[in-house]
Amino acid sequence: MDATKLKLTLGPVPYLWDGAAWRDFYFRIADCAWIDAVTLGEVVCSKRIHFIQPFIESVTARLAEAGKEVALASMAMVTLEREALLTRRLVEASTWLVEANDLSALGLLAGKPHLIGPFVNVYNGATARILAARGATRICLGPELPLSSVAEIIRDAPGMDFEVFAFGRLPLAISARCAHARAKGHSKDNCQFVCQDDPDGLAVVTLDGQSFLTLNGVQTMSHT
Repeated sequence: MDATKLKLTLGPVPYLWDGAAWRDFYFRIADCAWIDAVTLGEVVCSKRIHFIQPFIESVTARLAEAGKEVALASMAMVTLEREALLTRRLVEASTWLVEANDLSALGLLAGKPHLIGPFVNVYNGATARILAARGATRICLGPELPLSSVAEIIRDAPGMDFEVFAFGRLPLAISARCAHARAKGHSKDNCQFVCQDDPDGLAVVTLDGQSFLTLNGVQTMSHT
């Protein structure tokens, strides 16, 4: 790939932050960060959406004014009717590119320019070409892929833009259950948003005290 075409993309904040803190973070990105593109939105848990919803319009406007390419991410795992409705509303109402992180969004986005997030498995060039034919313009490959596989996929799908993880905790799994809430003595339905107490995730250690994983609501992430 020609180095002159390389860009930096900031993915969505995966944690539950206070809405104003979330807004101010992206305002700083707009004003100060050497970042070309920003994808934002709630990917992990639909119960969190109301924290950031009042600020999305001002954040996207501020980022666009700063010259950033803006996209809105769909959820990574759609299991409830209200989550399906949220995905449909996002696709129908968004004036920005939408990043699909669940197969349920692909049917809604077919024929429209859109992005593919890291939660949609793309492990070969044939899959990338199919997605491109349906309207995908950029694909974020999963962090588990070795560089040799990344290079082969890029060769097999000419004309498609790709993203690879460069910094940050790796998203390893999404579950229908919330281990974060359980660790704090709550059920998922009555979680009381305890994940907000851990703005950088909840560390998981092994029996001998070594850092291992990070819990973030229903998401499991790497520790480092």
